[in-house]
Amino acid sequence: MVEILFSVSFIALPLFMIGKGVREISTKKRLERVGVRVTGVVTAVHRSADKGSVATQEIEFRDVLGGQHRFKCRAGMSYSIEGAWVEVYYAPNNPKMARLAEKGIAHPCSMIVFGVVMVGSVIWSVVAHR
Repeated sequence: MVEILFSVSFIALPLFMIGKGVREISTKKRLERVGVRVTGVVTAVHRSADKGSVATQEIEFRDVLGGQHRFKCRAGMSYSIEGAWVEVYYAPNNPKMARLAEKGIAHPCSMIVFGVVMVGSVIWSVVAHR
C-alpha cells in the first residue's frame, strides 16, 4: 500500500510538469501568432542565491493604448541587465498575459522531457516489481 501511495505521489509531480510545459509552449506559440509585439524594459533582476544565473526578472511595457504593465519571467543571461530593452508579446485582449519574444522553447521542453522520464521510470518500477 505504501508503495502505491509513493508511486502516485511520484506521478503527480511529473504530470504537473508535463502540463505546465505544454501550457507554456502553447501560450508562447499563440502569442507569436495573434499577440501584439512591443518593446519593454527590464526593471529589476532577481538573482539566485549563488549569484550566478538570473532566476527571475521583471519586465515593464506599455500596451498600444498606453497602459503600463509589468510581469515577471524566468530567463537566462541574455537580458540580465536592468534597463535593457526587450521585445515582448502580449495578448491583445489581456495584456497581463505577456511573454518575452525569444526564439527558444528549451525550458518548457526540458520540463516535458523530465516529466515523461519520471512517469516512465515510475511505471517501469511498478510493473517490474509485481
